[in-house]
Amino acid sequence: AAAIVDIMAKMGPLYEEAAAAATANGWDQDEEAVQELNAVYATMDSARVGLGELDGYGDTSTEGIDEVVAMYQAMLDEMPNIIAKYSEPYSN
Repeated sequence: AAAIVDIMAKMGPLYEEAAAAATANGWDQDEEAVQELNAVYATMDSARVGLGELDGYGDTSTEGIDEVVAMYQAMLDEMPNIIAKYSEPYSN
């Protein structure tokens, strides 16, 4: 769980930066961009729920937790690319 907490602590500010950049640059008009940001938020919310409920990850095997951590880490690693994309002006 400590790895998930660490990833989510880093993810929050990056998500906020991506969402602010998207709004400032008109990406909020793009349905795919909105869906992408909503998916990131939903994943973060799911992690919060899992961590908030003691049993949220309680029945998950060590291998399963490793997979969850790897998924969250991959999303965290992708955030700079998402921020860079939404930092450019939107054009359809």
